[in-house]
Amino acid sequence: MATERRIGTRRHSAGLSLIEVLVSMVISAIGLMGLIGLQVGSMRSAKSAHLQSAANLLVGDLADRMRANAGGHRAPLTYATGGTWASVSGDAPAATACADEPRCTAEERIREDIAAWQRAIAAALPEGGGVVLGNAADGYQVVVGWRERDATVEASSVNGACPAAVSAPSNVRCLVVSVML
Repeated sequence: MATERRIGTRRHSAGLSLIEVLVSMVISAIGLMGLIGLQVGSMRSAKSAHLQSAANLLVGDLADRMRANAGGHRAPLTYATGGTWASVSGDAPAATACADEPRCTAEERIREDIAAWQRAIAAALPEGGGVVLGNAADGYQVVVGWRERDATVEASSVNGACPAAVSAPSNVRCLVVSVML
């Protein structure tokens, strides 16, 4: 009789192990899906940080160009480009005749500086564009914008929203920096 009792216990516990394995697999799968979600979020944040860093470098590039062209930002010449997002996004203007010539007028140097800056933006940022607002007396407002792939990202999360004068769509992020010469 003692033998029969042991056999019955073994039959009952054999199915229980399979259920335990199945439950542990489900719990592991849920954990792995959570880790994958964290990895995707981390990659998005890294990409956003990379674009923000590139925008900062591009603003610094134009500020350096403006300072190097000491006479070019004085009235009546100006670095202000104006324009809206639609008119500058994704543009890659051609190099001007002044691109390789060191002896250019201040006005020619300004046009080349802006063209080179906009080419760099188009190369570095997705659907990127740049606008310079203001004047030398009051200071310039340099705006670099790029389109976010994820439409759920709010543009206001980077240095406020794009200036109204730029008329950028809601999924465009802008970096706005004031430059005094």
